[in-house]
Amino acid sequence: MRILRTAAALALLATIAACNDGGVVAPRAAGDAAVDRGIVDPAKGPVRTGFIIGEDGRTPVKIGFQVVNGHAIYDGDVGLGPADRIAATAEEAVRGMRPGNARPTFSLHYSGASIWADTKGVIAVREVYSPTNLWAALTQIEKQVPGIDFVPYNGQYHHIVVYYGNGSNYYNGCYNGACEIYIGSAGASKQLIMHEFGHGLGYQHEQKRCDRSSYIKMIDANPYPDQFSTACDWVQMGGYDLTSIMHYNSREFGRLHFTDWNGDEVCGYWCRSDLSAGDVAAWRKLYPAASIIVDSNNANNDGAVARYEVSANWPVGTSAGYYGTGYNYASTQAISDPATFWFYLPAAATRTIDGWWVAGTNRSSTAPYIAFNASGAEVGRVSANQQLNGGKWVALGTWNFSAGWNKVQLSRWTTAGYVVIADAIRVR
Repeated sequence: MRILRTAAALALLATIAACNDGGVVAPRAAGDAAVDRGIVDPAKGPVRTGFIIGEDGRTPVKIGFQVVNGHAIYDGDVGLGPADRIAATAEEAVRGMRPGNARPTFSLHYSGASIWADTKGVIAVREVYSPTNLWAALTQIEKQVPGIDFVPYNGQYHHIVVYYGNGSNYYNGCYNGACEIYIGSAGASKQLIMHEFGHGLGYQHEQKRCDRSSYIKMIDANPYPDQFSTACDWVQMGGYDLTSIMHYNSREFGRLHFTDWNGDEVCGYWCRSDLSAGDVAAWRKLYPAASIIVDSNNANNDGAVARYEVSANWPVGTSAGYYGTGYNYASTQAISDPATFWFYLPAAATRTIDGWWVAGTNRSSTAPYIAFNASGAEVGRVSANQQLNGGKWVALGTWNFSAGWNKVQLSRWTTAGYVVIADAIRVR
């Protein structure tokens, strides 16, 4: 794919003016086609109109939305916060932005870079509601986008809070630092949670891209087809991607909305368990890694700073808990046949090395990791117990490396009768 990114150029939703001064948000006037945008199905909740501040940060824009559980929902799963805080008139929307206004002003955090720039990609998650697949979804994002690190909430100001909601959506703005995601059931799928957190990371629906007419055909006979209207002033990253985690299914909300140009229905995020290649490319641009990941599959590595070497004596394994797309394994014996993780540093630096493996009872409890600088001199070594702590980053050591291509080798030369797992390392 290539994902659509909402940034400072997000039209309609750039700033939510949360002052309505006791005014009542109006029902949608009959025939008010301008505000049909964003309406999914009137049966889901009362349809209302209100005003938010547009892309320029000054001009009020009239929108339509639905009230579901007290929240204003736009585009089916993009929330605008409590419905009673949407301005009822254009004047109220402008007044809500003024300094000293007694009522809160909601604003989106799309900045043209990362909406989590203040946290450097470390995103605290407060679980008021805890769907079963929540951390599986977040770990999947972390695996594919190393610049994102979800951590449990511990009082951080800027954070995501997960609530239960009748239907799943992301509140497209943060109030007092809290950015709300609503998940509709304890058993919500991993891909649905990834989709909603995609909104929370600053991405909008793929099918709203300006170039979508070359890839999908809208079914105009459906009610409220403008719910899938294009937004040509949003920032588009890369090419259109029918397989994006942010692409709707053709039958979202229970009816056929579109097909591809062959007339086939599009499965979209319903058929994903991970980010597409285009998602990964776009999300990594918005959230560049402060660390270097060296995976056991070079297709997952940035060749400018990371590469992996291993002999044919190391078969590929795919037991659950691996990083990326799998790992290599080999029996332990007195032999010089390491798996080598190379990484490039532009200048000499002290770096911490983390390892990732899939744990098991047949793994070595003394797996030897040996670190070398760019001159080939050993700078440190450690024995890791790969029978424990699988499926996560484990600190191996902190050592002094030089400018150029440094390396960490996983040796097979340890107590016989086990296997060692070469999966990934992280340099930070």
